[in-house]
Amino acid sequence: MPCRRVRRFTFGKRDLFVVALVLGTSLPLLGCQYGHAGPELAETVGFVTWKGEPLAGAMVAFIPDRERGTSGPMAIGVTDREGRYTLVTSGTRSGAILGEHRVSISLSADPYSDMPPTQTLPMRYADETTSGLTAHVVASKTNTLDFDLK
Repeated sequence: MPCRRVRRFTFGKRDLFVVALVLGTSLPLLGCQYGHAGPELAETVGFVTWKGEPLAGAMVAFIPDRERGTSGPMAIGVTDREGRYTLVTSGTRSGAILGEHRVSISLSADPYSDMPPTQTLPMRYADETTSGLTAHVVASKTNTLDFDLK
């Protein structure tokens, strides 16, 4: 009987980043309660710094705070080399849902490289329940929300 070769699948850092981004932006669609247009969003941008220096390659997530009356899909953005992020909701819509949010910020490797991040952050920032970071998104303007992590 010939031997069968078993193919093993491995996930690189880029693959995990893509899976997290897709799940984070598409799962809220399963409970879509806002019709075809979706909830009202407002453009949300900002800068993330770590000890005063721009933080590149960080994933910024705004999670609606149900305890403070905000519900809906979360918004995600990734910082560029200057630490600037722009949020996107449900994968394609620019902005974040209006209201109160808990914020998480986690470092990811460059999605196009297998190199590890050049900086590290305390793990508390990666979880919106322990980060201590919050945001208030309002309608009819660009919300500029900066985070200086220490």
